[in-house]
Amino acid sequence: MLRDAVKDVRRISQGLRPTVLDELGPVAAIRDIAEQLSGERPSWINFSTDGAAYRLPEPVETVIFRVAQEGLTNAVRHSGSSRIEARKAC
Repeated sequence: MLRDAVKDVRRISQGLRPTVLDELGPVAAIRDIAEQLSGERPSWINFSTDGAAYRLPEPVETVIFRVAQEGLTNAVRHSGSSRIEARKAC
């Protein structure tokens, strides 16, 4: 039971702040979620960036990631679009 509980805690904690966000930053994490949501259609979601990528305080990065994740998820579920464009400016 203890092993199962530890696995559950790890799964939940990784879901709160994905490892890719810690390791590579918000741009790479958002690109990763876009690729996951695209599934077998790799060109369906296009995520592009302008300017240099830089790190922000962890809570800010987490919020940016979650807002982008929710926006992309909603676009996939509800837009009916054949292509989604997301862009990081600045």
